Amino acid sequence: MLKSEKLIAQLQERFDPAIAGSHTIAYVFNLTGEEGGIWLLQVSNGACQFVPQKELPQDPRIPCYITIDTRDLEIILDGRMTAMTATLAGMLAIKGDMNLAMLLVPMLFESRVNSSKNTAKVQA
Repeated sequence: MLKSEKLIAQLQERFDPAIAGSHTIAYVFNLTGEEGGIWLLQVSNGACQFVPQKELPQDPRIPCYITIDTRDLEIILDGRMTAMTATLAGMLAIKGDMNLAMLLVPMLFESRVNSSKNTAKVQA
């Protein structure tokens, strides 16, 4: 399994259907660098699906493209940096609708997994 496939699987696990709600949105994730790849993220009615792509889709109906190096996404998913900080540092690039990109933060990057880990640490 490629590094990018593992990272996409982690994003899939972090998906919060409550945040997605009844939205129907498409995003493109372009993971660059070592073992990168391209995925179309389809969010619809509280569910999501990452579909691998052979090349960057050039569909005007896709309102938001996210580009990030696999190493940088790994840093975010490990909790060493937030997606917002990565964006401000130029590590995570957004092309298209910024409001839809902001929706990704609670939907994928503010993981319920991380929240439960943090709760466990506080209780320990």
